[in-house]
Amino acid sequence: LILLMSSKILPQELSKVELDSLYSLFTFIKGVNTSDRLQKQLQENPAITKCGMEIVNNIKKNLQFFSTEQQNVLSKLLLRPDLPNTIVSPNGFFRVHYTTVGNDAIGYDLNQLLSALDSTYSFEINFLGYPVPPSDGSAGGDDKYDIYIVNLGNTYGITTWEDYVGITNWSSFIQIDNDFADGFNTHGINAAQVTLAHEFYHAIQLGNYAQYNNTANPIRGIDSYFFEISSTSMEEFVFDDVDDYKYYIRYYFQNPENAILNTSFSGYDLAIWNIYLQKNFGFDILKNQWEQIPTTPAIKAIALSF
Repeated sequence: LILLMSSKILPQELSKVELDSLYSLFTFIKGVNTSDRLQKQLQENPAITKCGMEIVNNIKKNLQFFSTEQQNVLSKLLLRPDLPNTIVSPNGFFRVHYTTVGNDAIGYDLNQLLSALDSTYSFEINFLGYPVPPSDGSAGGDDKYDIYIVNLGNTYGITTWEDYVGITNWSSFIQIDNDFADGFNTHGINAAQVTLAHEFYHAIQLGNYAQYNNTANPIRGIDSYFFEISSTSMEEFVFDDVDDYKYYIRYYFQNPENAILNTSFSGYDLAIWNIYLQKNFGFDILKNQWEQIPTTPAIKAIALSF
């Protein structure tokens, strides 16, 4: 399982063992199955499920290869959550879906969460100048960007791509954990803040810089690490008083001789690279890289941005 999820180069058709591992991991995240063995693995290597976007991406692009029974379960789990309450953020861009009862009950202050959402939008869109993610039409009740607060086990958040709406544009929605309690490096509203910064940057990536105009899969497998380098460093840029990214960089410092493309790196552990670039060259160099991504492999886009 660890080898499967830490690899940045996954085949289009996974083996049955790999498919079963992926199925077990996602159903564990969504609370459908429990496994002490899997829980132990995730505690030993929390980077596996810090962000569930790559997990969802690999399930969606390989959905047809799962068994019929697995497909039925996964298809339901990939749908948007159904929650009883909604509220719109003060700036009017986000709609938050939540509940105050049951397993998905929100465990931090909702008003602080709304403020964090608007701060994230202000920084990433207004200050850095990224284009907004495309509209999802009426999905989630209207055309506002949807955030769902649900119990994700030990996973901070998931950005799920949905509809292909242009040459390099995909609509999406975000799920974040409801309390960030046990099993997280950072807890409560602080964890929610950096997760919003991280996942909304994924929404920007999917919404404006999908790779190679691939209508079957917006993320080029070999470059999945670049999505996570970028979004994990964005946590520090938006909420610099919350240092969740520091829990992952030890995996890089234990093997600093390895190249960025080495499959032992998840991308979370390489966020310090973007932080270094920003401090020495400014934010524009990072944006320039993403503007090249639709037609250029990430490692080349990095080289060309200097």
